[in-house]
Amino acid sequence: MLFLTVNTLSAAVTTIAVDDHLETLGFSRGGDPSQDDIKKSYRKLAMKWHPDKWPGVSEEKIKEVEEKFKAISFANDELNKAIEKKFHKNFKDITEETRNRIKNIIKKNEK
Repeated sequence: MLFLTVNTLSAAVTTIAVDDHLETLGFSRGGDPSQDDIKKSYRKLAMKWHPDKWPGVSEEKIKEVEEKFKAISFANDELNKAIEKKFHKNFKDITEETRNRIKNIIKKNEK
């Protein structure tokens, strides 16, 4: 009989979800792409599957394209949330001064 704690079960479900989202964006299951790789893949797929890029196709095909676009957008959002959650989990263990330095570096890099 298999016994799982709530944390173990939650981690297993999270891993499965992350793998599904990675696969949706074209990465292999269990892969570890960088945030930039995720962003590039999302943009490429979003441009390909955006419903406005498919004029003149059947209503059935438009629905399929819309579903694919929604899945790509959802996968990107969920992966970004997972990255942020992991970052913040590691981030809370450092001092306030170091935290402020890191925030300033991030702000400079975003510009």
